[in-house]
Amino acid sequence: MRMMRQHLLPLILIVLLVLSASCRRKLSEEQRREMQEARKEQEITRITDQEIVQEALEKGRLFRELLENGKPTDSLGSRYEAEVSVYRSPDEMTDLERELWEAYQAGWENGATLDDNVQRDYPDHLYYTYPLIQMDSLTGMVSIKLSRKQLILNY
Repeated sequence: MRMMRQHLLPLILIVLLVLSASCRRKLSEEQRREMQEARKEQEITRITDQEIVQEALEKGRLFRELLENGKPTDSLGSRYEAEVSVYRSPDEMTDLERELWEAYQAGWENGATLDDNVQRDYPDHLYYTYPLIQMDSLTGMVSIKLSRKQLILNY
């Protein structure tokens, strides 16, 4: 009797393994690929401060292109929680924007080339700015405030 039990135990284990293996659902190739892509999307990746600034510069330039061509920026603005402001005077500017405006004015007076710019406003925002020049005169500044969090999430 004892010998019979010793022989039955391995047989029962083999039957259970075969049954459990046959009951498992097999994934199709497409389902495996979708799962791998989902895993990749959930991976945590480190983004450097320099990459965030570069992303803000690229998105700012995209906003600028849309604005200059009279195209809507609503969907892009909501995606990056952006606030677009066009200033002709420093009255309503934030302190950081006022500093940038003064730098543009000083550069203009000294004959420097005025380029677009990205400045960090820690911890939550970055500002993309560019001067407005009309008929050889500095007439204002465009400021686009971008959410740092949204820049990272959409990177």
